[in-house]
Amino acid sequence: MRIFGVVFLISFFCFNSAIEVYSQIDDVIYEEAPQMPRFPGCENLDRTGSQKRYCAEKKLREFVSENINYPEQAKVDRIEGEVILSFVVERDGSTSNIAVKSGLGKGCDEEALRLAGMFPKWIPGRKKGKKVRVNTLAVIEFVLPKEEEPRKKKKKKTASKNTTKESKGTNVRKLVAKKRIERLIEGVLIVRLQARTNKVAALKRLIQNASTDQFRQESQLELDRTIFVRDSVNKELVDHFSQAAFYNFSEVLFMIETDKKKLLNGEQSGYFLNKNMEVDPSISLDNRKFLTTYLGTTPRADGARAVHTAFVVLDEFGYPLSWPFPAYVEWRKRLLSKKDSKLDSKYFFTDISTRDAVIKFNRKMAAFYENTRDW
Repeated sequence: MRIFGVVFLISFFCFNSAIEVYSQIDDVIYEEAPQMPRFPGCENLDRTGSQKRYCAEKKLREFVSENINYPEQAKVDRIEGEVILSFVVERDGSTSNIAVKSGLGKGCDEEALRLAGMFPKWIPGRKKGKKVRVNTLAVIEFVLPKEEEPRKKKKKKTASKNTTKESKGTNVRKLVAKKRIERLIEGVLIVRLQARTNKVAALKRLIQNASTDQFRQESQLELDRTIFVRDSVNKELVDHFSQAAFYNFSEVLFMIETDKKKLLNGEQSGYFLNKNMEVDPSISLDNRKFLTTYLGTTPRADGARAVHTAFVVLDEFGYPLSWPFPAYVEWRKRLLSKKDSKLDSKYFFTDISTRDAVIKFNRKMAAFYENTRDW
């Protein structure tokens, strides 16, 4: 009986300890995770993580569009814009600690909170393969519908419901894009330069651990080539984006991609570069609005048949923006059938210089901004 009591006491102590450790792990709220939480609806797609996130953002916008009730006072005062919500996505996908991080007022904040209360369970974030609690942001867009023209007499042929829905969707898309352009022209464009830290570090390890002199020399040549290409591309970006002859739509700041966390955390200075690609503490964001761009691969839409290298544009939270961005630098498109796959690759690969791509980017922004006056 005494032995049983000791065993029971030890088991009870271990059980309580396990509960205590588990609760400590469960209480950790991460600001970021290797796999961030996503809105549901894209789990069955055979895509990469970034493509699934792009799809999830689209699903979130569809959810908002289907369930939003535009506040009457906001309609009267013609209030448009974005309400930014912060919340925690729990390990089971539920949401908690919902709060307005940046609001609009006039009932929009309350409506955004109501929509957040209707969220289905999200795909939880993961760290080292395990589900974790992650602090997350969501943008709820409030865009007033275009004012309807006076009703005309009914004609025999009326527009179908699908046509009306598409027209409404196009107007919303235009107005959202207009807000993005206004954010850019009122603030700055931050150009993120390449670092390629992972590849450089890997090559340095190979050189250090090389088993033969030949392999060491080959790795050193590849390292030199990688650094040369990286520095050449960065110099081109700085040269062309800093010259008004190529880009004059907004002011431009430069930074290395490895400092993106500082930008997302709201740090205003200490990591921006001058034209010599050196850190200049005197260069500051000064709490201005901004969009970020870098030379990368555009997110692919559902059913897309092309992969583009372009100036991918990100919002202030680091999420990629689509139309009217970006400007293509090169693209590879499947225009040929399998039977013709042996034809010369020039039929489905095209590129333009970085200089011309910057000019194209500038012209596209200026033309789009001019066209918005008619909306």
